[in-house]
Amino acid sequence: MNLRSHAHRLRAGLTVATLGLSGVAAAQVDTQPGGIFCKADLNRDLQVDAADLGGLIAAWGTGTVDFNGDGLTNGFEIGFMISQWNIQCHNFHGNVDLQLDGGFLVVTGNGVPDHEYGNFPGECGNPNSVGAQNDSWRIPLDPEMTGNPSVDALVQMGPIGIMVNGVAFYNPYDGGGITAPDTICMDSCNAHPSPDARYHYHQYSPCIEPYSGGHSTLIGYAFDGIPVYGPWEEDGVLAAEMDGKRTLDSCNGHHDAERGYHYHAISYELALERNLPDDGFPWCIGCFAAQPETSNFGGGGGGGGGGGGGGGGGGGGSGSSSNQRPSSPHGLTLQLEDTECAAEPSDTV
Repeated sequence: MNLRSHAHRLRAGLTVATLGLSGVAAAQVDTQPGGIFCKADLNRDLQVDAADLGGLIAAWGTGTVDFNGDGLTNGFEIGFMISQWNIQCHNFHGNVDLQLDGGFLVVTGNGVPDHEYGNFPGECGNPNSVGAQNDSWRIPLDPEMTGNPSVDALVQMGPIGIMVNGVAFYNPYDGGGITAPDTICMDSCNAHPSPDARYHYHQYSPCIEPYSGGHSTLIGYAFDGIPVYGPWEEDGVLAAEMDGKRTLDSCNGHHDAERGYHYHAISYELALERNLPDDGFPWCIGCFAAQPETSNFGGGGGGGGGGGGGGGGGGGGSGSSSNQRPSSPHGLTLQLEDTECAAEPSDTV
């Protein structure tokens, strides 16, 4: 699917006019499809509080703050704001810190998951340890859609996005150009450490967010600012199994009215279980559908460890393994999909 043909808007809501109150200007009243901000977070500071209430009062009777589409700013908006009072206006876990910096959400953390992980070094021959990182990632709040991103996600080594627990995800390849999910050993949360001690995913992990039915929850963000969801489109149906306008494109994404454009991630095990094309490759994303923030690149793991351990970076392209897949992000013709892994969490932390 040609990315340029997408006629969606990433922020399909109402932008209110300047509210005339100090610190509350040009506020956004819709929820970003990526899950950052609440509808009632008028000043976009990741919380609904007195400042937002002041902005609502300043807009009273004007219709510029309109949560239900009736063209009015009245008692409904007050009730709706109260319903979102002091709730968390993002999907990240408590093991990361968040700050807004202009058009970016800055996510800082140590890269260590808040779920159990494998007994590294040593598990399945991986000689690498899991160690704390010094991460600071910049996630665009308003993704700039493009059919020609400056970074090829299937070639870029190391992290190409982060999950909501602050752990990075890589492209499908290990450092030697081998597809990692179907070749390199992972722990029961579908991840492993690289030689620089960075624990990371190459595929969907059921340990990030539990699945409770319906559409999968938001589990992360690619470095282009587009959100990543788990494998399911609805009860019993994978996003990868959708057709028509909801078919996943070569970046592993599609659009719906509630979430805007978004990616889906899948695990190798679920892809096999559902007999998906090409075993679910590329498992997370096949390309950036928007311009990625290039300051996030330059780190990440290198080559794989011995004994089937691996854990290398997200590089691709070179090598002679039969497990290699195409490296041209917009040239993929397979239908990409997301899957849930049936693995249980490891007992080792």
